[in-house]
Amino acid sequence: AITIAKKGNLEEAIGKLVKLLGENEFNRYYNVNIGLMFKKIGKKFLFIKYTKRSSSSRNARHFLFRTN
Repeated sequence: AITIAKKGNLEEAIGKLVKLLGENEFNRYYNVNIGLMFKKIGKKFLFIKYTKRSSSSRNARHFLFRTN
C-alpha cells in the first residue's frame, strides 16, 4: 500500500489498508500509515482517528508526533 501511495494513488492505497485493518484493526503500523495518507488528502478527522489508535504506547507517540 505504501508503494501505491508513493506512486500517487492514495485512494487505492487507503483501500488496501482498510482491507488489512479489517483483518487486524489494532495493527499500529497499518493505522499510522492510513492516518498519514488521510492527512495528505486533507481528511483531518480520519488522520486523528487512525493515528490515535496507533499511539497506544509511549514509543509510538514519540515516533508519531516528533517534529523533524
